[in-house]
Amino acid sequence: MFGKKNRYQEASAAIEEAIRLDPDDADYFSLKAAILLAERKWPAALEAAENGLRVDPEHVNCVNVRAMALVQLGRRDEAGATIGEALRHEPDNALSHANQGWALLHQGSRARPSNISARPCAWIRSWNGRNAALSRP
Repeated sequence: MFGKKNRYQEASAAIEEAIRLDPDDADYFSLKAAILLAERKWPAALEAAENGLRVDPEHVNCVNVRAMALVQLGRRDEAGATIGEALRHEPDNALSHANQGWALLHQGSRARPSNISARPCAWIRSWNGRNAALSRP
């Protein structure tokens, strides 16, 4: 809901409060990282995803968001390896397969993908749909 209305500041505040209340839930870090990606804050998105992975080293959404941030930072080989790791943990995860294709399109390219803002917004909507409590205004 917040992503549809570009209410990233409000979404960030809500997620920060969730992390403060329950810092052991990697879902909150993955959502924080996705919001930061939507805001094009690549280093901060990477840091949030990695914080989530410290909580749960196999959290597939944190791994995927980490990979998207790595692509944006020009670390495409590392992004590819990260997605491979996600697929080893959950071989049937559709988001991991989509991100693998997305990262492969940009390997070897020096230009940053221009369509990144749509990807995290779609991911945020998908995540909120599964977590209705967080999608309330």
